[in-house]
Amino acid sequence: MNSVRYDSQGSMYQAANMSAPTPNDNTPSSSAASQRTAALRIDPAMKTVQTASTAKRRWQWLAAVVVFLLVATALVLKPSVIAVSTATVSKLSPTVELVTLTSSGYLVAQRRASLASKASGRLVYLAVREGSRVKEGDLLARLDARDVAAQFAAATSQIEVAKGVLAQAQAELTDARGN
Repeated sequence: MNSVRYDSQGSMYQAANMSAPTPNDNTPSSSAASQRTAALRIDPAMKTVQTASTAKRRWQWLAAVVVFLLVATALVLKPSVIAVSTATVSKLSPTVELVTLTSSGYLVAQRRASLASKASGRLVYLAVREGSRVKEGDLLARLDARDVAAQFAAATSQIEVAKGVLAQAQAELTDARGN
């Protein structure tokens, strides 16, 4: 009678010619023991078949571990979301971009209006477009007032200096009359 056995590593092998003890076989004999020992030997052909199956299982486990590691690495190295802002782009002529007009004098419209400024300066705000209708008193443009403000501050300080000089001169005159 052939029976299937497993070794300590889980590999299956077939024990050949192993017979169960009979009730009348109460005397141990060396030939019976040697037959039983021979029956317990591992068949090399069965061992290689089972080793191939075990190797296949090992490769399957190894492949599963590699796939798991690849997925884990992909999740860890996943690029973060980058915020993107959008803007409207318009094409300008290169000459329009580089032109700066510096001028002193009067600003003259092409049609029915003439403008003049008492102070010269850089135009920082233009409230109307060409062809716009305007009323008397409407703000048309604004000049950069930093130069005018600096001139005003200088004139104010000169007035204060002149007042100080006048007060000193009057004090000296009073002293001269008193002596």
